[in-house]
Parts: sequence; C-alpha cells; structure tokens
Amino acid sequence: MGGLYVFTEIVRMGIRNTNWKPRNLSEYIGQDLLVRELAVEIQASIKERRALNHMVFHGGPGVGKTTLIDIIAKSRGLGPPVRVPGKSLKDHDRLTELMCSLGGKPGKDKNGHNIILPPDGYDLKTGLLVDPSVATFPILVIDEAECVDTSILELLHQVLEPESSGLRWMLGQKTESGRKKQWNVWVVEFTMIFLTNYFGKLMRKASATLSRMPIQHGFEYYSIDELHDVVTQFAEHIGLTIDEDAAEMIASRSHGEPRWAVNYVRMVVGYSTSERNISLFAASKMFETKGIDSNGFNRDQITYLKSLVDAGGGPLGIDALSVILNTQRDTVEITIEPALLRRGMVMRSQDGRVITSEGRVAVSGDGAASPFYSRALG
Repeated sequence: MGGLYVFTEIVRMGIRNTNWKPRNLSEYIGQDLLVRELAVEIQASIKERRALNHMVFHGGPGVGKTTLIDIIAKSRGLGPPVRVPGKSLKDHDRLTELMCSLGGKPGKDKNGHNIILPPDGYDLKTGLLVDPSVATFPILVIDEAECVDTSILELLHQVLEPESSGLRWMLGQKTESGRKKQWNVWVVEFTMIFLTNYFGKLMRKASATLSRMPIQHGFEYYSIDELHDVVTQFAEHIGLTIDEDAAEMIASRSHGEPRWAVNYVRMVVGYSTSERNISLFAASKMFETKGIDSNGFNRDQITYLKSLVDAGGGPLGIDALSVILNTQRDTVEITIEPALLRRGMVMRSQDGRVITSEGRVAVSGDGAASPFYSRALG
C-alpha cells in the first residue's frame, strides 16, 4: 500500500517527471574543476571536428558520474553513449563485436569473404576519415572497468592511441574448421570512458592503459551546501517548492551523495500534506518512518556503532560485525561502513574496527531502545 499511496500523492500534487536530471553543464551541480575542464574539451572537439579525449571517472557510487556522461554526449551533439559492464568483456571476441558496434558495418570483400566495412565518412582504401561532418564520434562507457581482464585492456592500447581510426587487427574467436582467425575491424574515432569505484585496483592492473586516457578525475562527495542546491533544483524541476529547513534536513542526511538527496525528495512526496510544498514536518516524518537518525545513519549503521560500544569500543572483526548485523561481509564493507568511515565514526585497525570519540557521541544519551537513540553531531 505504501507504493500506491506515494503514487496517489504524486498524481494529486501534479508533479512533473520525477526522473528529471540536469541536461547541460550549467545545470550540473558539483565537481567544479572537472566541469570547467569538460567545457573547454567539448568546445575544442567541436571546433577541431574530432572525438573527445578518452576519460577515467572514479569515485564512490551516487556522486553524479553517469549523469555527467549523459550531459557530455548531449553537449557534444552525440547520441546516447554505448554502455558495457566490465564483467561482460570476458574474451577477445566480445571486444571485437563491441568495436564493430561503434560504427562498422558487416559486408564482403571482392572475394566474397565476410569483413567489417568502415562507417560513413571513411575511405575503404586508406582507412582515413574523409568527411568529418558525417562522423558521429561515439562514446563507449565501460562500467566497473576494474573487472576487465588485463589481456583485454592491453588489446585496447592501439585503438586508444591518437589517430587510431582506420583498419585495425583485433583478435577474434570466430572459427573456421575449428581454428581461430583474425578479423579486419574498422575502429571509428571514438571516446572511451572508464567508470570505477575502485581506482586503485584498476591502476594496479591497467596503468599502461590509463596513461592513454588524458582526462582523469576522482569524483568528490558533495558538501551540504551543494546537496542543498541539488535538493532545491530537483524539487523545482518536478514542480514543487521545498521549505529551507526541509531542504537542509535532507541535504545533511544524504552522506554527500546527490543520488540519495534526489531519492529522498522523491520519497518525501508521500508524506506531504500540502499540494505543492515539502515541509520540515513531511521530511521529519519520512526519516522517522525509515528509521534514519539526525546524522543520516540508518538502523544497520546505528547497530554497527552500538555493537562496537558494547564491545568496549573494539576492536571488533568484520566477520563478527556481519554476524551481529545478520548480513554478508561485502554488504558491511560496501553499504554500511563507508559513510561511518567518512564521518570519522570508526577506524580500521589490523585487529578490526574501533569506534572513535565521535562515534561514541553519536550513539550516546537517552533513548537507547529507540532507533533514534543517536545524537546529532555538530
């Protein structure tokens, strides 16, 4: 019934598209240094009629990497980026097919053999771009790039070099009489963007590949002021107003992630008693119902901190915490811990997790039986 209730409220309030996202660089909030660099790069690529430089975006989830890629494509006048999970690039054949999908067309040579023909704008004999005005310069996004096998990454080196468009040899797995063969593959001038939440892991296995990607940026978590702007911007574009104190509450409990800030605005609609306004009461009611305290910590995160307090402050091993929380180790490390570590609530040691003085303050005071027994930190 909860989902139906929220849907009914959305219809009643006359809200516009709740999937709205920033459409250009001027609407994009945060990552100021990267936005300025991209503005220059986009204009240069248009002027020079070339593809954008290859890029690597790294950082935690929910900080705007995917949104910014969509903006880059639109600002450059391109179609939607081709998105591929890194885990899917398991062999050379898959990579060959992917490169062909960027613009090459299946065809036959003069002897009737199957080949990949160049796309429009390329000369078959020279492999050179004859008419840049018809070239599309597609964007290829590899998500979870740290999962791509090293041998596949090394195959990319040739096509990541400048002036790499044209006829290239790439190893395929297609067989004739049970033997592997190589395909002639036309690789159009394109932009490759690696996305990763684990840049250190990617750097260890692919430093030579990354050296061929000139634009590299680590996405920062957002300040409360930036998240406040995200909240008010999103509310405005879906046809709502939001009280200043309500926007401040949502921003302060989003742990630096605009994705959570936007999701909270979507969810708070169901708690509003006003036609087109989000009040502090509605925001407070939403967080109370979801069991999220004044620091933005959910029940699992509060239980995590209380477990360390009950263990004398720690150290407490990650496996023990997983048992206490009745969840898997990966869930603790990827979902529960990051915000606590960023906020200085806990520290990692060789023997396990240790609570800090800030963590003790967050779960001190009266009301320990309530999901709201934690105290807001200044």
